[in-house]
Amino acid sequence: MAEDTARPAPEDVKKHGAASPAGGASALGALRQAVRGLGELLGGVAEASAEGFRGFNAKLASGASTSATMAEDVIDGLAEGNARFLEGVAKASRQAYDHMKTPGEQRRAPEAIDYERLARLVAVELKKTDKNH
Repeated sequence: MAEDTARPAPEDVKKHGAASPAGGASALGALRQAVRGLGELLGGVAEASAEGFRGFNAKLASGASTSATMAEDVIDGLAEGNARFLEGVAKASRQAYDHMKTPGEQRRAPEAIDYERLARLVAVELKKTDKNH
């Protein structure tokens, strides 16, 4: 059986399942960017919810020191909490949308190298050069 003297292509040392450079990386980058934008949006909604409850509680606390009734305090608290929540969601939506439409995060991740396979290929090449000398 004849020994293959052709040099291995650089792709031979890449781990199987790594992103292919022909379009796969850009699709993966776009997906990663969209998922990150969604994560930022959901985090912003969570923060907006917390801010809404803070506003509600602040109105209830300030109403306790006035002559307002409990019903008035709850209505004022709901209005304040709702306003803070909606402002927070609007801010988070704008930020997530701006992040998703800007291509700044579409850097291509470095491809993984299968070092064990690389070592075997280097060993084969070293054996070939030893036989020639």
